[in-house]
Amino acid sequence: MSRFNPATADPEACAAEKASAKKAGNPDWENACKDMDFVVIIKPNDEATYKNTVDILDEMTINQVKRYAMVKVLPDENALIKATEASNGIK
Repeated sequence: MSRFNPATADPEACAAEKASAKKAGNPDWENACKDMDFVVIIKPNDEATYKNTVDILDEMTINQVKRYAMVKVLPDENALIKATEASNGIK
């Protein structure tokens, strides 16, 4: 059963990716589009350094993550981070 969702990816792009994988001899060519639903959301907070941000973007490249977004951390999320750190003795 394929997890390919045409609402989140171009079906023609998936067909091309499958054809390319099949031509390359990939035995798992039928699953070539499964990663099209995978999205990483990166939310660096105020404590993140430039190096931290570049490092995580490097990891996206190293791990061949095709879809990712960098967005701002919401105030409620920052409060949750601080509460979690406080309850675990961090900071």
